[in-house]
Amino acid sequence: AEAQHLIGRCRIDLKEFAPALDALQAALKAKPDWRQADESLLLAAFALGQLQKPADAQARLRELLDKFPQSAHLPEARYR
Repeated sequence: AEAQHLIGRCRIDLKEFAPALDALQAALKAKPDWRQADESLLLAAFALGQLQKPADAQARLRELLDKFPQSAHLPEARYR
């Protein structure tokens, strides 16, 4: 999960949003509850937004809010 997460982050930095989303979804599929799953969800939502998929992005943000109510990423998730 961690390797895919890091690939996703790097792809976002390169503005390669579709491959970033693929990597982040692979991270979440491999281990949905790993220690950075909340950040993977936030980054996936960002990538989806950049890919003009706002409903899917909102669904990922809701998933983050529901599954990780203590996440340090909640303020950013709520903002988006």
